[in-house]
Amino acid sequence: MKNILQCIIIFILFTAATSAFAQFSYINPMPGSKMKNKETSIILKNGGLIESASLMNNVVSIQGSKSGIHTNRIVLSDDKKTICVYPQPLFMDDETVYVKVKDGFRRTDGTIIRGTSFQFETHPANPRIVKAENEDLRLNCNNLVPFTISINNNPWEGDIFYYNFWSSSPLCWARTIINNAGDSIYSEFNNSEGLDFKINHNGYLTYYDVDSQVWNMADSSYNVVKTFEMGNGYAADEHELLVFPDGFSFMMALDTAFYEDLTVIGGHDSVNVIGNVLQQLDPSGNVIFEWSSFDHYQYEDAMFWVLSTGMSLGTNGWWDWYHANSIELETDSSIIISSRHYSEIAKISLNTGEFIWQWGGKNNQFHFVNDDSDRFIHSLTQDTFYFSGQHDVRRLPNGNITFFNNDNNLGPAELLRSDAKEYELDEVNKIATLKWHYYHPLVSGYVLQSLAMGSVQRLPNGNTFINWGLIGLPQHYDIMPKMTEVDSLGNIAWEFNWPFDGTNFYATYRAHKFIWERCNLLVDSALLEDSVGVNAALLSWNSNSKFSGYILEYKKCNDSAWISIPLNTNFYDLQGLESSTCYNWRLQSICSIYDDTSDYTATQVFLTDVADQTAFLVNTVSSFELYPNPAAGEAEIRFITYANHQVQLTIYNLIGGIMKYEIISAQHGINRFKIDLGKLAAGAYHVELKAGSQTLRQSLVVN
Repeated sequence: MKNILQCIIIFILFTAATSAFAQFSYINPMPGSKMKNKETSIILKNGGLIESASLMNNVVSIQGSKSGIHTNRIVLSDDKKTICVYPQPLFMDDETVYVKVKDGFRRTDGTIIRGTSFQFETHPANPRIVKAENEDLRLNCNNLVPFTISINNNPWEGDIFYYNFWSSSPLCWARTIINNAGDSIYSEFNNSEGLDFKINHNGYLTYYDVDSQVWNMADSSYNVVKTFEMGNGYAADEHELLVFPDGFSFMMALDTAFYEDLTVIGGHDSVNVIGNVLQQLDPSGNVIFEWSSFDHYQYEDAMFWVLSTGMSLGTNGWWDWYHANSIELETDSSIIISSRHYSEIAKISLNTGEFIWQWGGKNNQFHFVNDDSDRFIHSLTQDTFYFSGQHDVRRLPNGNITFFNNDNNLGPAELLRSDAKEYELDEVNKIATLKWHYYHPLVSGYVLQSLAMGSVQRLPNGNTFINWGLIGLPQHYDIMPKMTEVDSLGNIAWEFNWPFDGTNFYATYRAHKFIWERCNLLVDSALLEDSVGVNAALLSWNSNSKFSGYILEYKKCNDSAWISIPLNTNFYDLQGLESSTCYNWRLQSICSIYDDTSDYTATQVFLTDVADQTAFLVNTVSSFELYPNPAAGEAEIRFITYANHQVQLTIYNLIGGIMKYEIISAQHGINRFKIDLGKLAAGAYHVELKAGSQTLRQSLVVN
């Protein structure tokens, strides 16, 4: 009887613990939605952590009106909060899919997630658009497109990253890094791989590949280490990739509703309407959030681009309807997206997929304060607008929001004036207060107006770096700057222009400034030996924020085997050395951020002191090195002496003629001297060092 009573109590406690139910807060595809790809997966979120043992295949049943019953592969995403259901086989075009989820998925706190049922429709059978590959014209370009830097007045110290494009052939499009003086740090000519070239949030370089419709990620040696592709059958477009140190990423894609009848809103019949799909993916490539403009907007809410684009075209015309162009991840599990053709910035919950707020455009919820700079009342709708066609919406550390306001279509063309804007948002009371904005001063009496593209970046010193985007030929392209850095008062610190050469003109979708610290850039000249004694030497070298460790190797000069020491500091006190001995050392850097290591530096050399200062070696000079070789204009000799000596340096031509002779006052230890080669003709020479009866020789080629 006692055992039976215990069993009853345990059963009651178990039932009470598991009787709590929760709901799904996010489902994708959105119930009732249309135009989903046949590759689509089912995404389910509750908001809590999911118990992996509860992910049983029989909890979900899926049936297509054409494809029939599907089996499922169910995966718990890397965030441990998202259930990803992969139907097998794929769905079919133009069918209705019925999904039933039973009670049974469970959170880690024991809460059962209540089941649900919903349906959605797949895309009609329309041909996928295949983008033609561009002709590779890289071999036609040996130099960067000519540019001018008209102002360089104490700008922020970072380097400039951009990808020039838009010109007619020869393209000479290049991923480029230059410093403030215009010196080239890196360039790679490629007319399909380079849009939005930048350092992403995880420290890697990223850029878009227009032919493959993927994003490339490269390390600091410019080697591609990963590509990012969208899931559920979508191909990434060029507008945005965000990738974070934890490996989670965001991308967007174009999606098309074919042959839409827009006559009810004043358009044409059979128009192909282009919208957008946004996705968040985990490090394993699972889509854990998907959002479609077709699920959340009405066609008639588009602004300014309605009559000027696809809707004015005839049957089978194209309408670039929504045109999302940036994503910004917020700290409260939401994202901010920018729609150029709605002239709207919207905040969307990653937990539900619903709007948190909409700012600008026809659906604006905010009251604007302190902003008469771009105020425009549309004559037909009587709506008031303060920005239009905007790009590159970003949240600042102080909570404010910046973006590039193209100002397209807000009034007569001759009055349109693009600017950088910064707003403070009261997201509770829906108040947008303009805190700062920048118009460029008139250029030869003309306002600067950008047709498309553009970016704004607030720099660490408070300056703002502005890319003016696409300035077409009718808009006085030749005289207008393409990038400008200004301080908080609007003083120009740096300005860049691509002049018009009569045929080609250029733009960059975005431009950025970053401190560019390469993982493997250990400068040989910064490898130093100090306090070299009889049995020890203090070694040190340069460092930067990308380095996570080092491998120091050293050996006697005449030995072949190296001794390795792993380090996490940029110095080391090397002890236990032999006196009066030549040693080599070299260094390798480790970068955990890139999960790689650099090549070893050039081999360095030092000489320990003699134990008995009264003893001198017969051979007083050793380790004679000459570099660079071949050389032009100047070379450096490096050698070790075991005492202070007068050393004779002689350069001979191949027939024994003396071309240069000088006496060098060498000191005990390592000696480095520059040799002026300016008066030597190109050719081969012999270089001789002589100290007492000892003579060392090297061959030298002068270019």
